[in-house]
Amino acid sequence: MTDNKANLEIRKLDWTRPKLKGSFDYIIGSEVAYKEGNASHLLDLFRKYLKPEGEIILAEGVRKTSVDFFRQMSEHFDMKAQKKVLRSKDEETRAIFCTMSWKASR
Repeated sequence: MTDNKANLEIRKLDWTRPKLKGSFDYIIGSEVAYKEGNASHLLDLFRKYLKPEGEIILAEGVRKTSVDFFRQMSEHFDMKAQKKVLRSKDEETRAIFCTMSWKASR
């Protein structure tokens, strides 16, 4: 069994002005679709930095902007999404967990 963790590289970025070199197997994010208008910036970032066989993994709160974001991304990506309810002792949070990969027709 190979330990792939040794090759893991984590980078923080501003998706409206990304300054990265290369392309990546995975792009992972949380709460990136909280504002209308972010979809176009994120799609540009995905086009520039995601490898053709790469995968995007996102976690978003359930709200109008995140649902609209995933609807827009479905034009470009094959998607697997699940709505989950996360519970603690005092509160309940609804979230969408989604993996996305480029559609073959790209």
